[in-house]
Amino acid sequence: MIFATIDNGTYNTFLKKSDLPDVMVLKMDRSPAKLYNDILDKVKDRYVCFIHSDVACKGLREAITQTIPDRPNCLIGAVGVNNGLYWSRKEILFDLITCDSCCVVIDQEMNLRFDDQLFNEYHLYIEDICMLAREKGFGVTTMYIDGFEQRKTFKTDRYFIHHSYTLNRLGCSWGNYNRYRALLGKKWPNVQTT
Repeated sequence: MIFATIDNGTYNTFLKKSDLPDVMVLKMDRSPAKLYNDILDKVKDRYVCFIHSDVACKGLREAITQTIPDRPNCLIGAVGVNNGLYWSRKEILFDLITCDSCCVVIDQEMNLRFDDQLFNEYHLYIEDICMLAREKGFGVTTMYIDGFEQRKTFKTDRYFIHHSYTLNRLGCSWGNYNRYRALLGKKWPNVQTT
């Protein structure tokens, strides 16, 4: 399994301090969808975890490894939606419509690729690939880890904390979000997003 992140200036503060071995740190020199497709095309690992650099985590690899046999043929995320928002929990899995871009694990045997033509900026490329996976008969699920948003105190030995650095700085509809949300809704009329 390989872990890859695009550093938005927060890697040294958050993800680097986590217990993940050898995270591939990527430069944002093209859209995330294009960059992620390039990684999927190059790496030999069966599972690729794309994770935001503003995440603090412990036990993520173990959580993913434990989730895979219980939810084969699924994209795995830390948080997502299915008629409500669901954060991962260590003791239960939730089936999702889409997961958030803060973390997604892709099984290379599913032969999925991001739509880097339509989603050529920073928004909703993960939600799009989740809908593609569902269209192809695959699932989307949370993982066995306790997930939190911007939490400073907690009592768990396996955790995933998304600090939402960009959202906190720029708001939830920053940049061209509304344009890409409309494109996503046109492509997938029943889509749900975080």
